[in-house]
Amino acid sequence: MRTAYHHKLAALSEQIGQMCGLVAAVIDNATQALLRRRPGPGRAGDHRPQANGGGQRRSRAQCVTLLALSQPVAGEP
Repeated sequence: MRTAYHHKLAALSEQIGQMCGLVAAVIDNATQALLRRRPGPGRAGDHRPQANGGGQRRSRAQCVTLLALSQPVAGEP
């Protein structure tokens, strides 16, 4: 049971890491747009990478599920 839990936790960690990479790319693109003073409202995100649909909701649901499954085992601190 704990092995499956740790595999799911590692997969969630990877998924969150990918989402953080997307956010970093969006911030970088927005910063570059501001530095280049591109005209027009909302132009900073023109070239943002495509976010995976529902990734945030899926990650949140996985977090709740893992927290519900995370009950201390005898001998664990």
